[in-house]
Amino acid sequence: MGTGVMIGIPGQTLKDLCADIRLFQKLEADMIGMGPYLMSEGGDLKSLGQTENKQLFQLSLNMIAVTRLVMGNINIAAATAMQVLDPQGRETALSYGANVVMPNLTPLQYREGYQLYDKKPGLKDDPETFGLKLEERIQSKGREVGWNLSGSSRKWLNRTGNSQEGYDGNKSASEQSMLWIKSTES
Repeated sequence: MGTGVMIGIPGQTLKDLCADIRLFQKLEADMIGMGPYLMSEGGDLKSLGQTENKQLFQLSLNMIAVTRLVMGNINIAAATAMQVLDPQGRETALSYGANVVMPNLTPLQYREGYQLYDKKPGLKDDPETFGLKLEERIQSKGREVGWNLSGSSRKWLNRTGNSQEGYDGNKSASEQSMLWIKSTES
């Protein structure tokens, strides 16, 4: 099961965020998506403002780190929105405990119409270029991209007794829709 939280919504407190993590535990979530709340033109909450970028970025990183410590070997996505706050946002999220990056494979002609927030990065990169750049950036942080893995968290695989086949990092040319960020440490 996957769930998540938007971090920094106007009026949200640290107590709210702690309650979200406790809910993830209660639900025994296998995947968590979390990212910063970013204002958007025409958005319903624009009049309420947005947390200052540096503070919002650090709060988002802290949520990733605490969720990793509490939840163990689940999947935690490094949200693209992190790059709006910092050019190395997703890569930094990996160093705080995120382990999944989802590439933008939306065809170029449709990307302008699919923007959940302003200043979304990579709108003009074709999927292949995007993937290569992303892999280089991840490797520059000492991490390895595991192409074509099942996408299931290790927690789920262990709980269900499913094979961890594919976690050897070998690339396959057929399906490159999800990146699993493998730790290069034992």
